[in-house]
Amino acid sequence: NILEKFRQFSDQNILKQPVKAKLPAPESPHEMIYEWKYAGKSYGIKETLYDSYYNFYAAEPKTYNYSTDSLPSNWEEDYFNMFLTRSEGDNTIPELTAKIREAGLKNNLSEDQIVELALSFVQSLVYDEVKAQKILSDNQSVSPDYPYEVLYKKTGICSDKSFLAYSLMKELGYGVTFFVYEKENHMSIGIQCPQSYSTYNSGYCYAETTSLGNKIGIIPDLNTTNNSATSAKEFAYFNASDNNQSDIKAMGEAKIRNSMQG
Repeated sequence: NILEKFRQFSDQNILKQPVKAKLPAPESPHEMIYEWKYAGKSYGIKETLYDSYYNFYAAEPKTYNYSTDSLPSNWEEDYFNMFLTRSEGDNTIPELTAKIREAGLKNNLSEDQIVELALSFVQSLVYDEVKAQKILSDNQSVSPDYPYEVLYKKTGICSDKSFLAYSLMKELGYGVTFFVYEKENHMSIGIQCPQSYSTYNSGYCYAETTSLGNKIGIIPDLNTTNNSATSAKEFAYFNASDNNQSDIKAMGEAKIRNSMQG
């Protein structure tokens, strides 16, 4: 499954997680323009990203190392936290979140609508079909991307975009969690909501990140032949020329990880 591909054994004698190196000086700036639609209106924001920051995150550890005889019970949460921890001096997520909020307020959006606006921003980033296919083909070199990498490349798979969405929701002040579907090789976030409306009675409402049009609280269906998320277009099997889709079924069992209150 997707998590198995992202962990490895360490030859050290104690459990050891890598510590982020110091962020380099900001060099080779690029003005990134992000444009997307929400509720029938067009939105656009700009953010300056740097080659030096991108190269820094691209070189950061992306596998979980452990040396105990058995896998630590909390390894998934420790692993995900690697991608959620910003390096000191990197204010990209706070700046981007503030710009999304400002754009929402200018259009008289409510707080809940600003959450939807932030989610639609992540959904609008292109889904990385090539990377998804590498995971399907058991390519062990495939690893997740840090949120900065996703913003820089404007693309990512479900895990990459979920890390970005989680970071934005946290910055907005909302409770957030991860829904991990090991069998289906899928990952999404959940946004804290009233218990009675929540997904799996978890206190969090499912939020798909991989494609536009997925509403908060609605879980995408799965194709019965390969357990892929059809509405999220998780894999390249589903394209404009594919008109022979098989029956679908509901998403399988989810693990709930890295829950935080907001």
